[in-house]
Amino acid sequence: MERDGSSFEQAVVVRGVREEYSYVKQVCPNCQFISQSLAHENKKPYDILRFRTEDGRTVSYYFDISKFFGKEF
Repeated sequence: MERDGSSFEQAVVVRGVREEYSYVKQVCPNCQFISQSLAHENKKPYDILRFRTEDGRTVSYYFDISKFFGKEF
């Protein structure tokens, strides 16, 4: 089952912020960025990106960032 980023449970697992924006560009190509926030759920970090769609709706995409958040490069 592929995750669609619609909730914490469906969060897309990424290895960097660039992957987050690349994913959104694919699924919502004409969306306008609103905000990015950090949340923790079940002891895991998540980025939540909010966008406005062409028809004016607000959508959020959830990303599991546990593979890189807080790690040194």
